Amino acid sequence: MPNLHLSLSCYEYDVTRLLIDGTVRTQGVDLTAVPLVSGERHNRVAHNVEFDVTEIQMAMYVAWKALDAPVTAIPVFLFRKFNHGNITVAANGPIKRPQDLQGRTIGVLQHCDSITLWNLGVLMDEYGVDPRSLHIRTLAEEHVPDWEPCGGMDVQLLEKGGQSPGALLNAGVVDAFIHRYPGPYYRQYRGRSTRAPSVRCLFPNYREIEVDYYKRTGIFPMRHVIVVRNEVLERDPWVAANLVKSFTRAMDLGIDLATDQRTSFLPWYSEELREEQEIMQPTAWDYNIEENRVALETFSRYAAACGATSRQLSIEELFAESVLQKFPMQFDYPHSH
Repeated sequence: MPNLHLSLSCYEYDVTRLLIDGTVRTQGVDLTAVPLVSGERHNRVAHNVEFDVTEIQMAMYVAWKALDAPVTAIPVFLFRKFNHGNITVAANGPIKRPQDLQGRTIGVLQHCDSITLWNLGVLMDEYGVDPRSLHIRTLAEEHVPDWEPCGGMDVQLLEKGGQSPGALLNAGVVDAFIHRYPGPYYRQYRGRSTRAPSVRCLFPNYREIEVDYYKRTGIFPMRHVIVVRNEVLERDPWVAANLVKSFTRAMDLGIDLATDQRTSFLPWYSEELREEQEIMQPTAWDYNIEENRVALETFSRYAAACGATSRQLSIEELFAESVLQKFPMQFDYPHSH
């Protein structure tokens, strides 16, 4: 029986490179991979659902799924990072501690953005900042078709062609800004950094705080997730499990290659790896529901609390039925197409 032909778009990470180049195959499926950066990929998915299998923002997906998105997720989380280091404030401004953000104005790239929702949720849970008290100002249009903020959440788009985040902070337009990258830096090249003037991290020791957060909660925040077009899953539900298995195989091989210290120019790369291995659980990167249930339920709760969704979506609503239960990591042969 011939294989299915499906299109895939994701970023070329260490954990996806061997799937993109065809070294790792998906049983019963021939994938045509189109590696794209996030902005272009999200635009093409939001406007046309252009690919059969796509990596998108977790926040974009949850908000879209609440509006009956034509895609459904599988538990493949290609991009995960901690987020405390992404909040910046004016160095000489009124915000001295996280609790000072209650009722304040926060700038973000987009509201339906995983970094935004993780940070607003952490501010709520850990520091008592009510997200409904905040005034969210975005720099870009949302990638979620027909989305509007829920529950009275104040989310407004700043005028296009406006100032940089650092300028917005120093001018007092916003009291804090949630960046894409940790620290008040805009560019790094060969060890040289451009620092935003008079801007500092809300959590200067964010690495220590993030380590403590992980040890207390067990949450390694996912930012991106793989989704599959509903029509594919309805026609061939076995595709979901086989995709999870091939992504897992690509991740395992990719991590093996990436952890070879010869692959990095960083002088203390092996020491950094050793330190992180002592902190992180071996299952932290796993592609399944069981190991990620707490993080997924927490994120869904944050989406509702921050007005990205009108209610908290369940895991059963977010993921394909065939991957809700743990299954053996060997390939299943398709019974029919």
